[in-house]
Amino acid sequence: MINLEGEMKMNNNDLVKNDLNFTPITVPVYKIIAIYGNIRSRMPDFKKAIEQGYNVGNYRDLATKRMEQHNPDANDRALLNDNYFTLVGNPTLGDPANSGEQIIINDLEQKVFQPLKLQLLNMNSSTKLNSSWALPLAESKEEAKAIYDKIKTNGAPYITVLSPKQVKELRNNLYALPNVRERILEGFLQGNLTEKKDYVKHVKAIKQVDDMSRILGYAPGGFTDMRLVWAGSVGNYYANAYSSNSLNYYYGRLFGVGARGAGAPTEKSK
Repeated sequence: MINLEGEMKMNNNDLVKNDLNFTPITVPVYKIIAIYGNIRSRMPDFKKAIEQGYNVGNYRDLATKRMEQHNPDANDRALLNDNYFTLVGNPTLGDPANSGEQIIINDLEQKVFQPLKLQLLNMNSSTKLNSSWALPLAESKEEAKAIYDKIKTNGAPYITVLSPKQVKELRNNLYALPNVRERILEGFLQGNLTEKKDYVKHVKAIKQVDDMSRILGYAPGGFTDMRLVWAGSVGNYYANAYSSNSLNYYYGRLFGVGARGAGAPTEKSK
């Protein structure tokens, strides 16, 4: 049930407040939800939203819904372009062996990542983090490393791997390595080059620039195990993406989107 104040009523009578005043719709749920607060503390509320029909939002969801050709609602587009969001659908993994290599997961809804999705959604304020303020993949480093390597192998079609050297250069300058950043953006948009071209054009129009060399940067954090990608706004600040935010203190907006094609199973869910 949806009420008119931008809140979604849960089966247990709790209310999850939508942080931004997105346009209400009634079938099947709101198109978009943003839940603001400490990421760990608000994850239980975000999990409730997922249980009520939302999907975890990812970069592709955010980028496309910022554009008029994919989202006819002007109010929603403005909110999406002028705010920043934490994307549960894009966890980033730092090699537990501390090599410096990192993996960006571009589509968490793929079946191969189901254990990671459950681990993220079950996070709460009591969840213990590791020494780099990231979510441990497992209790031991050896087990965490095995999980990391398995994801790197089995999740290959849906991930972007950054070498230790690339991570270091981007940490020093988030606008370095333009070819690598092109690949990161293509990965975020799950290989859809038309959407990538459209989104670059969209960002250029809002920023009123032709030179994209200092737009759409990527800033990886220094960590092991798992963090989330944070995507900057387009309208007010730089349209960058980051994995540099600690899960311990970070406040942001957890981003979800209305269920795609409610009812029929998809290849992702089979």
